[in-house]
Amino acid sequence: MDNRRKHNTTQLPAELTDIKRVDSINIITMNEHVDRVLSNVCAQLVFTLKTLRAHGLNREFLHNVFNAVILAKLTYGASAWIGFTRASERERTEAFIRRCVYALNCVLSTQKLLQKCAILTTIGFSTISHVIRTILHQLLPSFSAAAENYNLRACKHNRMLPQRTTRLFDYNFIHRALYSDIY
Repeated sequence: MDNRRKHNTTQLPAELTDIKRVDSINIITMNEHVDRVLSNVCAQLVFTLKTLRAHGLNREFLHNVFNAVILAKLTYGASAWIGFTRASERERTEAFIRRCVYALNCVLSTQKLLQKCAILTTIGFSTISHVIRTILHQLLPSFSAAAENYNLRACKHNRMLPQRTTRLFDYNFIHRALYSDIY
């Protein structure tokens, strides 16, 4: 009898005709992602906006297109990923936005990217905590009994605060939202 350990092989599901099966994944860092978004995607969009400005698009419409295209691209899903960025990556994004505003000669609100992300986090957390049908609602901690039994000051939420265990805890969207403005 052969006593060597047998390797378990997993039976893969049948291949789909429209989807190519791969053997590896490409994991990028936030720094690489910020580089790609700022250098490739947004730089091309800025060129397009400069071309539109050269063809006579007025300042108001240029500002609307800038907000709808470039700022939307930069802030898409920001509540989820902003916790994983370093200050240098956020500053590079802010600098890119400042250069765009200068190059396009359009007016931009005085809010910084971090302030916009905080607003988006607040709105997202409010939606998650009040709409039970959202997928993320089940990830919220249970309600705090202290809020029901004691006359406490008003708080943004009535959830129990989970104990911080690791540094990654601070990067998580739900935990950042739970701990923001609790004093």
